[in-house]
Amino acid sequence: GAGSCFPTAGKKNMWAEINPGDKLEFVVNDPDNAVSKVKFHVNKKGKGMWMEIKKGECGCGNFSQMPTKTYKCMQITRAKILPDSDISTSTVEFKVANSWFVSNGVARNGVALFRYTGTWEELSTSLGIDDGTFTSYTAETPGFSLFAIGVKPSAVQVQQEAVAPPEVVQEVPSDLDALEEQATETTGRSTKRTLCFLQIK
Repeated sequence: GAGSCFPTAGKKNMWAEINPGDKLEFVVNDPDNAVSKVKFHVNKKGKGMWMEIKKGECGCGNFSQMPTKTYKCMQITRAKILPDSDISTSTVEFKVANSWFVSNGVARNGVALFRYTGTWEELSTSLGIDDGTFTSYTAETPGFSLFAIGVKPSAVQVQQEAVAPPEVVQEVPSDLDALEEQATETTGRSTKRTLCFLQIK
């Protein structure tokens, strides 16, 4: 079931009252959670606003449909006291362990936040600072639902293209050298044999 995709309790934040123009901020004080902060603006008055972040299992349910390698998955939900049209400038700040880049051969600028709305869509993601252990990012999102931190499809393509050419460039000269050496040896032997034949005559 859907519950099995979220095995642990989520982190929740509440705002008793919100007013037009308020900039709400949810700071996630959880070192195990990839999301560190969520910010959004509200354009209408309301009461009882809450937001919850749950860590998800990346191989479970819709998370398993992510087209590229994933780092962490999560679900971000909020109280429906306001429609999406009354919430703007929403950003999700997250971090990725530097050890993950090394073990997966991924460049820091090759990571983005993805959102699921029937299909996985890459969100506009900017690279932040590297503190030596984690690299931080900020992504803009038009709403809240299922999210995955993963490798950009463009980065996967570039990585594949970058791997192939060096092999061809390195192999061609060595093959040519070998052929030239072989040709020289063959020519040399042929010349010697011709000279010997002439001497015998």
